[in-house]
Amino acid sequence: MIARSFVVPLTLIAGAAAAGEPAAPVVAVTADSRFAVVTQTAGRLKDRTRIQIVDVRKEAPIADYEADLRDVRAVAPMIRSSYFSAGLGDGTVTVSKLADGTPLRSWKAHDGPIILAQSNYGLGDLSSTDILTTVGADGHVRRWRSHSENRLVDFDLCFEPHQAVIAGGEFLATLTDEGTISFFELDTGRRRGPLPESGGPWVELISASERLILLGRKPDGTIKGWRGEKLTPFSVGEASWGNLTSMAVLSRGQELILLRADNRLVFIDLPTGVEVDRWREDTPLRALLPAPDPRWLLLVEDRDISIISPASEDRQKNLDTDSGPEILLF
Repeated sequence: MIARSFVVPLTLIAGAAAAGEPAAPVVAVTADSRFAVVTQTAGRLKDRTRIQIVDVRKEAPIADYEADLRDVRAVAPMIRSSYFSAGLGDGTVTVSKLADGTPLRSWKAHDGPIILAQSNYGLGDLSSTDILTTVGADGHVRRWRSHSENRLVDFDLCFEPHQAVIAGGEFLATLTDEGTISFFELDTGRRRGPLPESGGPWVELISASERLILLGRKPDGTIKGWRGEKLTPFSVGEASWGNLTSMAVLSRGQELILLRADNRLVFIDLPTGVEVDRWREDTPLRALLPAPDPRWLLLVEDRDISIISPASEDRQKNLDTDSGPEILLF
């Protein structure tokens, strides 16, 4: 079992504690991999959101507060880590100060839940202007300039997406409830031809943050990949990797991590499709989340989020969230 760098404890929401089930957290990592932003439903009426900020590099929790946000579905850290945008279940986008949750502005972005909110900063673009991309369950894709309602791009997918990911910073891939994958140019909305060898159904879609690599998973554990602007298909190792619950890409598209239903993590060298490592976790895991820095991987557990360094298994340091430094580093 890999050593944890540190652990972020999660709080059970009112009404869920009796059943022993925590609220599902929404997690995002800034492009420089400095901060992890963890949001979770809070309050007796589930009308507030608890926000925890962790300094990944210093292995220290540095902020923990509640904000007047209801039903957060997606989180996008903005430029220089000073602000974050949240996509809500009612289609609203809010922009708040990362250090203490102070609201900056909000607007109605979609007629329904937001399933993706991501800034160009979150995609590794460190330019001085934020561009926020949102995808709604209403089927609309919109891009907004610098914390505002200034709409740069607006196009209709003509279907209701279940999942959406940005690939290579310039393309959008979507997955429907029926398990169909579609591929679009993000700035123009032009739909690219059907992905080669993309017959479904598919149940999960992920992408590498810096390279145009798209990976799909079928219910039987089969994994197919597509890379480059020509979307050249490639197979990933075995015919089936078994009963999987989550996937993540590390090392700038060079390594794939699989989470199996038996709580085993499987590490695969993506260029060759060869398994290079595996181990079993003692604590049940919900999902995997890679940081842009390939040294870090977040494990979403039942009551914690562990931030680990797969390359440094000998390091182990658990920090209490109340013992972080008093000075915020934003």
